[in-house]
Amino acid sequence: MPRLDEDVAASRDPDGVPQDEVLAREKGATHRQLPMTAVPFPPSSRRIDLPAMLKGGLATAGKARSRIAEEFRVTVVRALHYLREGRAPEALPNVILVTSAIPGEGKTFTAFNLAASIAGNWLGDVLLVDTDTKLGSLSSLLDVGTAAGLLNYAADDNLSLGDLVFQTGVAGLHFLPIGASNATAEDGSVVRPIGTAIERISRELPGHIIVLDCAPCLSSSDAVAFAPLAAEVIMVIEAGRTQRSEIDISLELIRSCRNISLVLNKVRFTTTATFGAYYHGSES
Repeated sequence: MPRLDEDVAASRDPDGVPQDEVLAREKGATHRQLPMTAVPFPPSSRRIDLPAMLKGGLATAGKARSRIAEEFRVTVVRALHYLREGRAPEALPNVILVTSAIPGEGKTFTAFNLAASIAGNWLGDVLLVDTDTKLGSLSSLLDVGTAAGLLNYAADDNLSLGDLVFQTGVAGLHFLPIGASNATAEDGSVVRPIGTAIERISRELPGHIIVLDCAPCLSSSDAVAFAPLAAEVIMVIEAGRTQRSEIDISLELIRSCRNISLVLNKVRFTTTATFGAYYHGSES
């Protein structure tokens, strides 16, 4: 007797369509919205290799049938769908913003693995952008916290994006660190230039999907400022920790974005009836 229903094991959507078919359908629809060919970045000596990415929190690489990889594939399907459906006219068509209500809920982990999963499942390039100025951000986790990046690009119109972007150990995924600036993290003067820089990046890379790792809603005004720019906002919620009032306030703050998805993180499963459980149980 199978340990898990075959439809669940095969990762099907609620209508019974295999996720591979759903993903292929969403790829085609997204390609019809975004240019078919993304302009590649020039070769660069700035590179983050796969071991450093794994150390920094990458959990989906080389684990196509793990539960977490399967669930990120489902998230990718939904993200690609909402990227093109019902966005506000002023929103940037290729920008996904990932945030949370409070620190520590896993929004950086989600942004990182979402971007890597999109790159691994979509025929195009993804630029993951660290917009969080706090210590311990994704740039720090990837050991490029002192490298020039977004803040430098925002402060100098003459800088080339290609000179700041890191190639990574995941094909199709590039990373733009937060960078260094004379402005402090608490200085509100950095928010407006970053917003303008995001618009520039979107225009310069129309064939890329741009994933922004943004500061939590209740600890910074960044998410409020950047939400109108995004075609989609993904808000990460930690199971059993985030209060309903914190979620409600955060959703109110980012309501300028029409497409808001909630991702429940750090769930403790007590059953095998989840995506990837069949494959996990079959692995040695």
